[in-house]
Amino acid sequence: EERSKDVVRRILESPSLLKVVHDMDGYSFEVLQRAVMPKHKLYDEGPDNPWPRMEPVVDVSVVAAYIRRTRPCAEKNNDKLSGLVFEYLRLELCLAEALSNFERRPLRLTQLHYALSLAWCPLLILRALCSFEIVGNEEIMLLSHRVGHPGSAGWTRPLRNLCFAPDASAAAAAEGDALGGIYAGAYAEDLWTGTSEEAEVWRRGLPRPDRSIRLAQVMQMTAAVHLPPDTQRCAQLGIAELFSRETAARDLAALYRAHRGHRNGHQAPDAY
Repeated sequence: EERSKDVVRRILESPSLLKVVHDMDGYSFEVLQRAVMPKHKLYDEGPDNPWPRMEPVVDVSVVAAYIRRTRPCAEKNNDKLSGLVFEYLRLELCLAEALSNFERRPLRLTQLHYALSLAWCPLLILRALCSFEIVGNEEIMLLSHRVGHPGSAGWTRPLRNLCFAPDASAAAAAEGDALGGIYAGAYAEDLWTGTSEEAEVWRRGLPRPDRSIRLAQVMQMTAAVHLPPDTQRCAQLGIAELFSRETAARDLAALYRAHRGHRNGHQAPDAY
């Protein structure tokens, strides 16, 4: 147990491995921290037994709010993962196993599929947004953060209260339009790499960030979880990889190939 959890902890704490999450808050991070602590260390609060930290982190719900010129906490935003999957990948995220018992072993294949989908979809969405130039490299760096470090307690509220609009009225207007266009575009089609007129219209219609705002200044609200310079240098390689159009196209092709195989009653042999 300790060896396997130590591997996960090293991944979480590695400054050169980018972690992509969706709507992570303080409670869910604490659950993750406890999950990777060996049982005999759970209640040892000594200085030689620090709790796991996590860096660098990019939250797709924050990136989506930045693109839509709203706030991550806006109630009218369609920023649930199922909504983002439908809007940006034109597919429905199956939630049938969302309330199932993940404590029982062995896990069903459908449970494994659900858990892996929750982990993979945010990365694919972010990769598409980056590689197709909806957001830029410097912007992703500014939106990256770290959690679990000394002085970073209470980071959830400042992160969710970020406003990516010039003023409150503009943010409210954008929040009212957050669902606009979500149903546009063919279902279960790769509109990112498609060459049809419909795909081109869909790409042109995607929301873009308001680059008149000073993102670095906005992110000062979350100064407690900013990446230090040494971590930024390590994170740059992982962030740069998000902008590979070739990788994004490959992953998107695999996704829709797997979907077609499932829809036709068989698993595509090289879907993953």
